[in-house]
Amino acid sequence: MTVAQLKKHLDTRLNRMDRRNGKRFSAIDARFASMDARFESMDARFEANAGSVDKRFVSMAARFESIDEKLDVILGFVKNTYEHTTRILDDHEHRLQRLERR
Repeated sequence: MTVAQLKKHLDTRLNRMDRRNGKRFSAIDARFASMDARFESMDARFEANAGSVDKRFVSMAARFESIDEKLDVILGFVKNTYEHTTRILDDHEHRLQRLERR
């Protein structure tokens, strides 16, 4: 086989392969284009709803802060009650120890 024949043979094979792969890649490119369009519509929807979502987060943050304050009050009450009860029990323990020593 001469160089010219080899070149012609390879060109034919490569052109055939390019046509076959071109069809495959054009289908894949079309799929990517449709996915891009779907993503753009989703982005537009998210941007349209961004204001209402932000308002919801602000409302939730206010509620969480309110719950946090309530829990702080409750925990303060529990801590005071615990300290008071501990003091009373310690006093009773000391009295019992004094009585046992007599």
